[in-house]
Amino acid sequence: MKIAKPGKPKNPKQRSLYGDYQSNVLHSYYTDNNNSHKNKLPDTLSGNERPFFQNLSVVEQWIYCYQILEDSTPLANDCGVYCSAKCCSGGPNEGMLLFPGEEHIYETMDVEDIDEFTIKSSNIALPSTQLEVKFLICKGTCNRKLRPMSCRIFPLLPWIDKKSVVRVQPDLRAVTMCPLLYNNQLPQIQHRFAMKVKHAFLYASLIPGTMELLDLLHEETNIMKKFIGL
Repeated sequence: MKIAKPGKPKNPKQRSLYGDYQSNVLHSYYTDNNNSHKNKLPDTLSGNERPFFQNLSVVEQWIYCYQILEDSTPLANDCGVYCSAKCCSGGPNEGMLLFPGEEHIYETMDVEDIDEFTIKSSNIALPSTQLEVKFLICKGTCNRKLRPMSCRIFPLLPWIDKKSVVRVQPDLRAVTMCPLLYNNQLPQIQHRFAMKVKHAFLYASLIPGTMELLDLLHEETNIMKKFIGL
């Protein structure tokens, strides 16, 4: 399914992609001081994009966000060669969180496609609605076009700052498995990839429950930063 785009968003301001994230352990790539990673990025959606997106069904909304990230990966080559594809080597109880409403995509799949995945409860509920967040487990390999959003943006994590601007930062939950976050001898994550993640979540943040889940994950990241001394 392809969702037609209403037009290009405007780029009203020049902002740092990574907000105020600073780290003595992770690459300088994740700091504001690396001018090569500054670009004009859309901080808001243009006038016709918001109503266009909000009129889509939740399945269409997530597919639209997937399309923004289509063919966009952390590195130009296969990053799995640097870690033996650890992020795709989980066990029967290891997987990725589904963003609110994303589970409905898997409900519409053909039997042979959905057989690649198992959906369970994450034991996480959104505070405002008690909506249960789902957890998706795969068999270690899957049709890449069927990957959930958490896999598509790995190892980055978007968040919404106090001015309602979408930011992108390293997902510290990935530090134990993704050497791109700490080994400065490896290639840096493509700025184009991070920019695409930001762009996708300009839209995804409009899907009910998404901002609330991002807030929970951002809070968890802040706790981890304090714990490991960042």
